[in-house]
Amino acid sequence: MHGCSSDVDFNHIRTHRKLDIHIPDHDISTPSEVNVDSPSIVTASRPSTSRSSHKAQLRPVVVFIYGGSWAFGSRRTYTLLGARLRQLGYIAVIPDYTVFPRGRSKEMEEDVRIAVQWTFENCRQYGGDPNRIYLMGHSAGAHLAALTVLKDCVRQTFVPESDNMPQIESSPVLMEIVKELTIESNSKNRLHEALPRLQGLMLCSGVYDISEHLEHEVMRGLEHISAMSRVMGGSALNFGKNSPTVIVQELLKLLGSANAFQTSGNERHVLDGTRQLIRAILPPKILVIHGEDDRTPNEYYNGVKGGSTTKDLSWDGSSTPSCRHYAKFKEAESLYAITYG
Repeated sequence: MHGCSSDVDFNHIRTHRKLDIHIPDHDISTPSEVNVDSPSIVTASRPSTSRSSHKAQLRPVVVFIYGGSWAFGSRRTYTLLGARLRQLGYIAVIPDYTVFPRGRSKEMEEDVRIAVQWTFENCRQYGGDPNRIYLMGHSAGAHLAALTVLKDCVRQTFVPESDNMPQIESSPVLMEIVKELTIESNSKNRLHEALPRLQGLMLCSGVYDISEHLEHEVMRGLEHISAMSRVMGGSALNFGKNSPTVIVQELLKLLGSANAFQTSGNERHVLDGTRQLIRAILPPKILVIHGEDDRTPNEYYNGVKGGSTTKDLSWDGSSTPSCRHYAKFKEAESLYAITYG
C-alpha cells in the first residue's frame, strides 16, 4: 500500500471528521528517526538496496495538526506537506479537527487525542510503526499538540485518590485538568484512556501562553476579531489550563518542592516517584521551532518561552528538549522549509 488514502474515518465522536494518510513507495528509504540535533528539521536515511527490506520494515509516523487561529483550516491544504514527509520515508497522518465556532479547546483537544489514539491502533496496517509516532503541529496546531500531550501527562500522573493527588491541591490549574478526566471517565467515549507514549513532539510557531498572547492581541487591537479568548474559555483559570507553558511551570513548581528542606522523607519519596512517572510519559524528544522575524502573532516570544520551558523538562537528561531559531523566518516559513525542503 502506498500513495494517499483519503477521507479515512477515525473519529468515533464527531464522525464527519476525516483524515488523510500519506504512505511512501516501497523504494523510498525508511528514516530511523526525527533528528532534533540535525541542521535539517527532518532527515531520511540512505536508501537500502533491498526492496524486500522496505516491505518488512515498519516506518515512523508523523501525525500533523495544522494551524488556523483555532477557527479555520483543512487537511487538504497540507497535501504537499504529506507528500514531502512521504518522500522522506515517513507515514504522514493529517486529520481534520473541530474549529470555532463549532467547538472550543475541549473539542479540539479531544479530536487530537482521538487522532493519536487511532494512529497508534491502526498505523501498522499502513506500514507504520506504532512505537515510533511523532506528533507535529504548526501555529494553533502546535498549541493543541503540546496541550494534548501535557494534559495527558497530568491525567496519567495524578489519578484521583492516588498517593500523589495531595501534591496538586495547591494548583488550581492541575486540579482543573484532573477534574476534566474525572468527568470523562464516567462516559463511554474512551477519552479518559491514556495516550500511547509518543517518540517525539515537534512544535512550529506555536502559541504556548494564552494570557500573554491575549495581551499581544489587545496591543494590536485584535482581541475582538480573534477567536482565541472565546476558544480558551475567557477566564484566567481556563487560560492557565489551556497554556502549555503554565502547565509545565506548575509541574516544575510542584516537583521542585522535593528538594525543599521542609519536605519529609515520605513526601520526597512520593515526589520522586511522580517525577519518574512524568519522565516515562513525556516524549523523549521535544523540538520547538520558531522564526526570529515571526511577529504576526507574538510567536517570537512564545517560541523562546516555549523552548525555554520545555528545556526544564529534562530533569535527568532522559528527555532531550531542543529549541531551534531560524533567522529571517516568519510565522509560516518554518513549515514551508519542511514542505519544500
